[in-house]
Amino acid sequence: MAFLDNSGDILLDVVLTDAGRRRLAAGTFKAVKFAVADDEINYGLYDKTNASGSAYYDLNILSLPVEIAHTNASISLKHKIFSTANQDLLYLPMLKSDQNSVSQLAYANGRNAYALVADDVTYDAITSDTSSALPAGFMDARTADGAVNSLRLRTPLGIDNADAGDPLVRTLSEVDVNLDETQYSIVVDDRFIKLVVPGQVTGTGGALQANFGSVAVGSTVATPAARSEVFSGDDNMRVYDVTTATEPTLFLRKINPTPFAGPSTNNVISPSFIVSPTNQNNIFTNYRTSQVSNYAGYSGFNVDVVQTSVRIIGGTTGISITIPIELIRKQ
Repeated sequence: MAFLDNSGDILLDVVLTDAGRRRLAAGTFKAVKFAVADDEINYGLYDKTNASGSAYYDLNILSLPVEIAHTNASISLKHKIFSTANQDLLYLPMLKSDQNSVSQLAYANGRNAYALVADDVTYDAITSDTSSALPAGFMDARTADGAVNSLRLRTPLGIDNADAGDPLVRTLSEVDVNLDETQYSIVVDDRFIKLVVPGQVTGTGGALQANFGSVAVGSTVATPAARSEVFSGDDNMRVYDVTTATEPTLFLRKINPTPFAGPSTNNVISPSFIVSPTNQNNIFTNYRTSQVSNYAGYSGFNVDVVQTSVRIIGGTTGISITIPIELIRKQ
């Protein structure tokens, strides 16, 4: 939806997503809730130094053009509006991709994306028949247990306030407990990858641990939420709803230093994925983005590449991040 004009009468432009129109045509559509967002607003234009006084501080914001409503929910609602009782809130948290706390978390060399290894042939080729570990930025996406015992994404939540010159030293919960996320939605293209829930984890610290030396057994492929098609606006997108209470093994302890200048949450959402094992020939034949020789700088390592992404969305604040992913299979 979108407000078309705020100079007089307020007009609200509301359109249905593709899924909504299908349900309307079938006679099963019923609107029971909605969400609003303000992605087109640049709050950096708020000018407290305007010589004309406080009535003019937000003049540039009020003059911004307003977007029209979109039928594709996946692009129209990046961040939702939320409320908080905090009266002295200075900073909002954000999700960041942790690529620095350990060297393995860097993107695959020269690729600006993480590489998901699709099959045994590809895995053996890059590890010299498993005699060495996967390189930095490579993830084992062949089996559920292999995926969670390999490199996992890490997207910590924190406050980046270095520009304000006031780095906070308190914990995130002391800033505002309502800004810490305990539930997330993970959105993926189900044709290519599926979310894995780690099984029982052994090692120091249990399920919520910072090291990569843990061992998980009995990992399973997660079940997407029933609302996937309705909220994604795309038949192929699937939404996985996870929480620290129901899927604790999907969270790891934060590693210092964090990507933030200010505080960050201790429980870091750290998902892993498998490449769909049943239709890989179809995936790499019909959706191949490119064929890359000497992938990530490894001589003779020539692969087919399918590009996709993972979107992680905070359940409370709607804060989101999109992580680029490349599925690779040796030619």
